[in-house]
Amino acid sequence: MLDIMRQHASGWVIKVLFGIIIIVFIFFFGAGTLREKGDPVIAYVDEKPILVRDFTLAYQRSTENLRRQNPDASPESLQNPLRKQQILSQMINSRLLLDAAAGLGLIASTNELRATISRMEAFQNEAGIFDSEIYRQILAQNHMTPAEFEQNLRDNLLVEKVRAYISMPARADESQAKGLFLWAREQAKVEYLLFPQAEFLAQAQVSDKQVNEFYEQNKDKFQRPAQAAFRYLAFTPKALAPYQNVSDADVRAAFDSNRAAYTRPEEIRARHILLTVDPAAGPAEAEKAEASIRALAAKLKSGSDFADLARRYSQDTSAENGGDLGWFGRGVMVKSFEDAAFALKKGEVSDPVRSEFGWHLIQLVDRREPGAMTFEEVRDQIRDQIAEERASEKTSDLLDEALDQMAAGVDIAKIAEQAGLSLTVSPLLTQDGLVQLFAMTPEAAQALFLLAPGASTKTPLAIEGGYLLAEKVQDVPEALLPLPEVQAQIVQALKRQEAHRLAGEKAAQAGNRAMVKVPEPRLEPLAALFSPKKVTCSEIEYLDIPGGGGKGTGLGERVLNEIRPYDCLLGVLDAFSGLSDPRQQWQACEADLLVSDLAVVEKRQERLVLDKRKSKDLVNPKEEEFLERCKALLEGEKPLRSDPDVANEPVLRGFRFLSAKPVLYAWNCTESDFATFQVPAEATGQTHLAVSAKLERELAQITDPAEREMFFADLGITESVLDRVIARTYRLLGLISFLTAGPDEVRSWAVRKGAKAPEAAGVIHSDFQKGFIRAEVLGWNDFLTAKDFKKAKELGLTRLEGKEYVVADGDIIEFRFNV
Repeated sequence: MLDIMRQHASGWVIKVLFGIIIIVFIFFFGAGTLREKGDPVIAYVDEKPILVRDFTLAYQRSTENLRRQNPDASPESLQNPLRKQQILSQMINSRLLLDAAAGLGLIASTNELRATISRMEAFQNEAGIFDSEIYRQILAQNHMTPAEFEQNLRDNLLVEKVRAYISMPARADESQAKGLFLWAREQAKVEYLLFPQAEFLAQAQVSDKQVNEFYEQNKDKFQRPAQAAFRYLAFTPKALAPYQNVSDADVRAAFDSNRAAYTRPEEIRARHILLTVDPAAGPAEAEKAEASIRALAAKLKSGSDFADLARRYSQDTSAENGGDLGWFGRGVMVKSFEDAAFALKKGEVSDPVRSEFGWHLIQLVDRREPGAMTFEEVRDQIRDQIAEERASEKTSDLLDEALDQMAAGVDIAKIAEQAGLSLTVSPLLTQDGLVQLFAMTPEAAQALFLLAPGASTKTPLAIEGGYLLAEKVQDVPEALLPLPEVQAQIVQALKRQEAHRLAGEKAAQAGNRAMVKVPEPRLEPLAALFSPKKVTCSEIEYLDIPGGGGKGTGLGERVLNEIRPYDCLLGVLDAFSGLSDPRQQWQACEADLLVSDLAVVEKRQERLVLDKRKSKDLVNPKEEEFLERCKALLEGEKPLRSDPDVANEPVLRGFRFLSAKPVLYAWNCTESDFATFQVPAEATGQTHLAVSAKLERELAQITDPAEREMFFADLGITESVLDRVIARTYRLLGLISFLTAGPDEVRSWAVRKGAKAPEAAGVIHSDFQKGFIRAEVLGWNDFLTAKDFKKAKELGLTRLEGKEYVVADGDIIEFRFNV
């Protein structure tokens, strides 16, 4: 069979087969199996049995390993039926591979075995040399003898040889190797905004009514689980150690014979503050974290308490303890952290330290110098170790005697008395509590729970390190917890729900908002002249509101309400899919704006009629006049923007009429139609533009300037559609740009067309407007003529302007003010 497998080893079937065979002999199947006659069998492999007892032991050890690796694992995940199936499959696979090794005449020699064990870091001392004492200690902790471990390791080596033999003819060609290489190098960059739920907890409000409703609707969540108490005998080395007689002479002899093992390495106790940085994060995120950690370092230098800052800002699990990491030696922490921590003096705080986890600040709390430990320091440790070793030798005999007595009907208390042991009584425990206390399987805990009060286990139950005999002494059935006991818990749960909702709302708002830089090519020559620290463009905020207008059905009430606060509208029409007529979409959108405004006008007019009956003084005649003008325009199917006097009338500003807002309609057409697509003619306050989102996506991927120029030339345009949309929006908003320039910053500023100099100064800072004296102005065309500020002054092109000067687009201005 192996020859056939070898001949087809390059095929995917064999690759997949060996990809899914995961064999873990060491510390997994553990001690040798019992082959007593009559033991139940779970499976046969070539007529050789796999005993239920072996399988149960493998399952228990697997559960223990999982629990150690993930202490927070839920009972449901530990009891997953698929795990049992996987473990049985592993046992079967290992038997098959070992049989194959025997058939091939493969062996694992003693020399190979010794070499492999000596290379295992777990069994090496600080000098990196195999230590037999460490070897025995680790095996004892895992309840294995050296003979058992070495047999399992020998089997593992054989399996590796079989795998190597079968895969010998398998060769990957260049394309496969390249494919794997490229797959391994694939990366994804994700930019995101985080809205932590915790930041919204203070805003979350919960009423008594909500608490009562939640309690009534979720009573199943507030059940006190069934509990039980037991008295028990644990047959483990640790439990039996107190009954062993260990003399002072025994302890002293053990110490004297192995003094080298009782040395204390250099250790320190430290606190830290950690601001995490994802390993895949970009430079911007790492720099942001660095800036934050340096700000915290500044707080510490100004006298802030380290532990308090750690509780408030650290993103490590040690935060709740004030960042306390306890005592640790070298080789425990990552190198950059260790080097910085061990270099500190007591009470000293490090500079920010970068590690693979993020940025740290470290405070050294205390230090222990290395040296030999005294007999007094390790006496109790040695005594316990000897006691456990002696107890380990007696555990099996004591358990056998107890089982014989139990089979004869002897009470568990009498068994304990005859064995010279004491019964232990547990507190009230849930079934999960039993699993955690004894590190037993959920099935074993369930068997204990099913006992009637006064009844004992008939067979020993496997627990961590040995076995358990137990008798149930008390049952407490499941019960509903009263509201006062769980009220605080419910309030917190509801607050978290509300905070989650608020965070979601905030994220939804931020997710469709963008601050877009307005292209300003006039900044380039100024930047070349001044070489400033930064160049800044003015910005426009866009809000993307999905929905509305999809198939000529208009915008809808939700969209109309969301766009009302904004100054200009940008409608994107579907002119590419063919699902609907884009002109119908446009007309439906316009109709919705008109109808919405007409409803506002009529409602306000009704109110004015009522107010006028009470007193004519309650009504503003100018408001009445302009509302009539609005109504006439809207009933004539004309938007308010078509009459600039009405659209810009201050008395109507509070109504935020939608059809008064300027609007740009972007007709999103296909790539092939883009160059020839005909859009409607412009009207007052309304403009149209053909766009192609597909072309814009392609353009965004072109970074080479020469290629972009060719792309524009092919399309017959000089700038991207996105830049044109921004420029049109800027114009519709009635904005122009003035410029400021200097060695610190070259910048464009947006100001209302027709604004005077003090208003423009106020765009930069309110103090500039309050204390305005005059403005030194250089027109853009004059700057192009002079090409230099000094030359412009020599030519008399700069001028001083006062408060009545109307700012022109492209003016380069320096304001003089006094506050």
